[in-house]
Amino acid sequence: TVAPNGVDTVSRSTESLRINLKTDTNSSTTEYAILETTTNKYVNFSNNTLSSSAVWGTRVDFGSFEGVLVTGLNAGTQYVFKVKARNIQNVETTYSSTTAIATKLYTPTVSNASNSSLSSIRWNFADINTNESGFRIYDENGTQILQCAQNNITNCTESSLSANTAYTRYVRAYNAVSESDSSSVMRGATLAQQTNIEGLTNTGSGN
Repeated sequence: TVAPNGVDTVSRSTESLRINLKTDTNSSTTEYAILETTTNKYVNFSNNTLSSSAVWGTRVDFGSFEGVLVTGLNAGTQYVFKVKARNIQNVETTYSSTTAIATKLYTPTVSNASNSSLSSIRWNFADINTNESGFRIYDENGTQILQCAQNNITNCTESSLSANTAYTRYVRAYNAVSESDSSSVMRGATLAQQTNIEGLTNTGSGN
């Protein structure tokens, strides 16, 4: 039995991660234990949580390629996993290298844009995260347009826009290890430039 190669990410959500064991040369009877190092707890495939004691199981027990779901996690938080193996004589290997995986932050909810001017729009949103660093504004092509590096805020103002123009944006919360999914669409428009008419001259004839 050789030391495992660690884990891969299958999918991520706000409060759970799905991970699987990387392939190795061990036999199908080899058992594995996956340790999450920041909590010092083990992945329990029977109830999809983290347990204080080592939980040993075969590759099939841990979901094979589909992986095992780990629930009860905190949003926007990094978790670090490493794996050890043992043979049928219960002789254990050393741990694999670690793999860091972060859950997603909660997605902000949005409301109508406001306080538009000729060249700016204020994008409004609400957020339930407690560990975000700020918010990023993206256009419809997924290009980041603006970053507001402040937590617990409810809006970002985008400037240097063209007058009388409609814009489509999305917002994501972010921190040092993670980012949320994109919000629902935000739409807003800058104001139109006013036209000044200084005077009118009547050049026609009439009674």
